[in-house]
Amino acid sequence: MELKKIKDSINLLEYAIQNSVSQVKKAGRNTYWLNPCPVCDHKDHFTIYPESNSYSSFSGCCKEGE
Repeated sequence: MELKKIKDSINLLEYAIQNSVSQVKKAGRNTYWLNPCPVCDHKDHFTIYPESNSYSSFSGCCKEGE
């Protein structure tokens, strides 16, 4: 299966809620924070955007997701 099909088949927010040891909390309209960050353990910078099924990390600990 090609990478795009795999990415499209996973709902990132749903996956984070069901499989993460981090806590997911609503941060704003259509944005959620994963606390602590699954990469560096800092708070309030790993953001999930459900509308685009993507994420970003403002600390630079990981690359932005598509």
